[in-house]
Amino acid sequence: VWYRPDSSSTKAVRLWYSPASGSSGYVDMARGCDGYFSASVPVSGSSVKLVAQLDPSSGWKLDSRGSSPGWVVSVAPAVTLAYNTVYRAAHSVSCGTGSSSLRVWYRPDSSSTKAVRLWYRLASGSSGHVDMARGCDGYYSASVPGGASGSVKLVAELNPGSGSSMQWDSKGRSGWSVSGSAATLAYGKVYRAAHSTACKTS
Repeated sequence: VWYRPDSSSTKAVRLWYSPASGSSGYVDMARGCDGYFSASVPVSGSSVKLVAQLDPSSGWKLDSRGSSPGWVVSVAPAVTLAYNTVYRAAHSVSCGTGSSSLRVWYRPDSSSTKAVRLWYRLASGSSGHVDMARGCDGYYSASVPGGASGSVKLVAELNPGSGSSMQWDSKGRSGWSVSGSAATLAYGKVYRAAHSTACKTS
């Protein structure tokens, strides 16, 4: 699912889902360089209701568009929610070849991890965090703005905001130092390459 909020000031999006059959839940979406957020929703069946919660750490603010609120969509390999319209197609990311974002993939040790927040500190001294989106193969991904312009220190926070379930990845407690435009953090190591997602098509 790709989602475009109305306001460019939106910093994070949590996508709640309720399928016609099966368990409900949510996924934290990753912000792309063009302002669209994306995440993989683990559902099957004929239809699913989607509701976008904006800046979840700041309160219960829902996207008022859609139905009551929310969008009821047919389950498909790709859906884009933008301009109050549902498109049954993937969003084509367009940021130009000069994008300075660092794309990060991360694999937690435990399959019970429900969410990952990636904290970063750039060489310039500026810092922040991005909520990572879970892929169908258990890897999480996000883009770090300005991360490709120099060395970046990364720390993974697991299950943020969940009280006793929250923890830091002990392998990267002091942080991973990475550089370049793509990095994969897995099995206690840093790979200076993009992760190739492999999921069953049926």
